[in-house]
Amino acid sequence: MIPEIIEQMRKELYDTKLCISDFEKYDLKTLEKTNEPFFWLVRTHGTHLCFIGPSVESLFSSESNRFAIMKDSHAIIASIVYWDDLDYNKYFYWDGAQLQKVSKDKVISIFNNIWGSRIHQLSIQYPEEYAAINKPLELKMSPEISERVKEVKNIASELQDSSFEDCLKSLQKWVRFAVNQHIEIYGDFAKNSFGFSEVVNGERKICGGIIMSPNATERRWSIQIIKRYIKSFPKEPDYNLAQHGGMLVSPYDVRELNIKCGYSAVVQNRISDGRVWNEYLLRVGRVAKELLKANEL
Repeated sequence: MIPEIIEQMRKELYDTKLCISDFEKYDLKTLEKTNEPFFWLVRTHGTHLCFIGPSVESLFSSESNRFAIMKDSHAIIASIVYWDDLDYNKYFYWDGAQLQKVSKDKVISIFNNIWGSRIHQLSIQYPEEYAAINKPLELKMSPEISERVKEVKNIASELQDSSFEDCLKSLQKWVRFAVNQHIEIYGDFAKNSFGFSEVVNGERKICGGIIMSPNATERRWSIQIIKRYIKSFPKEPDYNLAQHGGMLVSPYDVRELNIKCGYSAVVQNRISDGRVWNEYLLRVGRVAKELLKANEL
C-alpha cells in the first residue's frame, strides 16, 4: 500500500485507544499484503477493512459461502454495512488510486456495480444450490425410528403438548449452507426422547437431543445441545456452543444483544470487538453450566 495513503488513513482515525489499536495491529498488517480495492469503516471503538477486489472471487469456490451470498447479496460487506449508520461512523473507498470518503449508501452502490452481476450469476451457475437456499432441512431416520417418532407424536397429542412437533419443525428451520444437508434422528436412552445430528456433505456437525422432561407438566420436549457440547469440548470457554455457529456469530450481534438487554450503548460502543466476543464466550459457558445445574441434567 502507498505510504501516503497509510498516512491519510491515520489522519482519519479517532483519538481513541480502540480505534488506533485496530488500525495499527490489524489493518496495517493486512494492507501490507495487497493493493486491491477495499472499503474501510472508522468508528470510535474500532476499524473494519473489507476487500472487494479479485480476492472476492475466491469466496465463490466455497459452497457454504455461496449459500450465504445468494441469501444475502451484501454478506461479503457485512462488516461494513450492518453497523448502525451513526453520525460518527466514517466510510471510505480505496479504488486503487485514491481514498475517497463516501456514504454508507454509496458503499452499497459501489459494491453492487462491481459484484452485483457476478453474484446474480451464482444462481445461474449453481441452480441446484439456489433452489435449495430456503428449503427446509429433511429429517432422516430409519424405519424403526420413524415408528418410534409416530408413537411419541401420539403420546404428545394425547397430552395436548405441541412441544415435540415444535422441536422437529425447529430442526428443519436450521440454517442451510449446503445442498446435501439434513438432520439425522436416532434413538436415545431417555424415555420418549431422541438424539439428532446435523449432517453436511456426509460430515456430522452439531449434535443434540430432543429430550422429554419427565417432571414437566407442559412443554415436555425440548432440544438439548448443551450437555453434549460440554462433554465434547470441556476446554473451550463457551464449550463451542457459540464458536460452532449455534448462537450469535459476530461481535456486532453480541453488542446489539447487550444493548437490548439494558447495557449502555455508549459503553458497548467503546469496547473492542475482541473483548465483546471473549466476554460473550465466557458468559455462554457460565450460563450453560448453570442451565445444566438448574435442570439437574
